[in-house]
Amino acid sequence: MTGLAAIPYLLTASLVGPRLGLAVFFASIVSGQLIGSVVLDHIGAFGTTVRPISLARLMGIGALLLGVVLVRGTD
Repeated sequence: MTGLAAIPYLLTASLVGPRLGLAVFFASIVSGQLIGSVVLDHIGAFGTTVRPISLARLMGIGALLLGVVLVRGTD
């Protein structure tokens, strides 16, 4: 099952990666994962301790998204 779960990611990487550029693609992947983890912390997913979204976390998310924009540049 884990091998089959990787197929959509690999297809997306092979189609979108060359169009966006690998730096932007991987920066977006990491940003999405970290934003997802903040949301999962906020709802206490999987029985973990709830850690509410704070101003500092929102500023971190903003910095992540700004980083993706900066990596993309003006090309």
